[in-house]
Amino acid sequence: MKGSTQLETTLNVECNFRPLTEYGSALPDWNPNKRKHGRYSCSKWGSVPKRNYLVLAYIEGDFQSYFDQGIDPEELAVGCINFLNIPPKRKKFAKRHPGPLYGKLKLFRHKLRKHPDGRSFFEVMLTTDRKKNRHFWGVGLTK
Repeated sequence: MKGSTQLETTLNVECNFRPLTEYGSALPDWNPNKRKHGRYSCSKWGSVPKRNYLVLAYIEGDFQSYFDQGIDPEELAVGCINFLNIPPKRKKFAKRHPGPLYGKLKLFRHKLRKHPDGRSFFEVMLTTDRKKNRHFWGVGLTK
């Protein structure tokens, strides 16, 4: 896994989070139909800034075309985070513009993995500015 990422890119890579059950493979039969997009880390990290909370997740997408163009995996991971930070479109007659679904995400660490069928995905550690988000399991820890 790479350290804290400071790479900036204008690349927006279409991707999505892999849905996870609450306890994963530890208790696979515990509420198997309810899934969320990641989970807050239960560990405290000294290098995570204040009022930011660590989220563990998997990101999937069609990355092979980007690898064929010679794009670095780190730039590709940051491009995925840029895509996930785009807020949804405003609903008709809504007064406020919506914010990003997951808060302001930033890439903390990432690792490129491969499925047995050959597709690539990222194991990521992200920071978000939301302590509690309905799309993630758990609650963020403070220092």
